[in-house]
Amino acid sequence: MMNRFARFKIFSMLFGIVYSVFFYYNWSFFQYYPALQKFSRVNLPISDAGPAILWYAWIVAAFLMSLAASLLIPRKWAEKIPPGWVWIAPVVLVLVILYYEKHWFIK
Repeated sequence: MMNRFARFKIFSMLFGIVYSVFFYYNWSFFQYYPALQKFSRVNLPISDAGPAILWYAWIVAAFLMSLAASLLIPRKWAEKIPPGWVWIAPVVLVLVILYYEKHWFIK
């Protein structure tokens, strides 16, 4: 039986991973400067523009890369992924994030 949501498995597993990689390496395709209410592809001086928000770029990158992968990976491959694996990726990711951010909670 074909699974209608097979591609969503790929998207779901990759979204958090891609987002975390972009967050960890501080990569962004653009920045948002709330003081200027402006998006920019180049870094603006903090003295003129204030601090930049990269979160929007991380969300867009995770969405686009996960969507592309879910559309490029053949449906038959996606159907072979057991449903339990879809839960493994986010659980492992949460544990990794908690370990990475432990400095906020443990002194």
